[in-house]
Amino acid sequence: MLYLSLFMNNLKSLGLAALLFTAIVLPVSGSPLSITGNFANDNNVVLIPFTISETVFVTFQTFGYGGGVNGAGQVILPGGFEPMLQLFDSPSGAVNGGSILPGPDIGGCGPRNPDPNRLNFCFDAYAQVLLTAGDYILALTQSPNSTAGSNLSAGFIFDGDPSFASGFVGTFGFQGDSHYALDVTLSPEPGAALLIAPALLLIGVLKRRRCN
Repeated sequence: MLYLSLFMNNLKSLGLAALLFTAIVLPVSGSPLSITGNFANDNNVVLIPFTISETVFVTFQTFGYGGGVNGAGQVILPGGFEPMLQLFDSPSGAVNGGSILPGPDIGGCGPRNPDPNRLNFCFDAYAQVLLTAGDYILALTQSPNSTAGSNLSAGFIFDGDPSFASGFVGTFGFQGDSHYALDVTLSPEPGAALLIAPALLLIGVLKRRRCN
């Protein structure tokens, strides 16, 4: 069965003082994994370790900035801080594909919600990525508190500054609050196969050419 499984393996060896989640299994056909909470300080970090059993699309969507309804059916109020999502391999802790950055969408908000109280900006983070089977760690921070190096063990650039955003003040001086909301969703493999098929076709063509 294709699944998302949160795990705790080897995270303590990374030396991170961050909030970790207990084990859970999420079938592809089920609801998204919905996580909500509040930061006590600007530089808090939420770590979400997960395992996928085979190649699959994984969608990451935050709701704290602009609000909305998450996968659990909860109404999320707007007004939160500007989130940043970063993906790491596990157990190595190496950065995987860089960051899933927030930011205003000039062409429209797409699946994100604008905040009417902050000039309709859309600073929530959203990404859909194709991941192969393996273990990963997603980090949720307040922008721009990115990783301090190429590995999770390096920590984050504002680890020593719990008030780096002066209490959740974001871009253009917009005041936010401490709440966050995140959905992690797996898409069935047929969706991933749509991207994989052209590559397999090309490999087949090259093999035929070699045979000729």
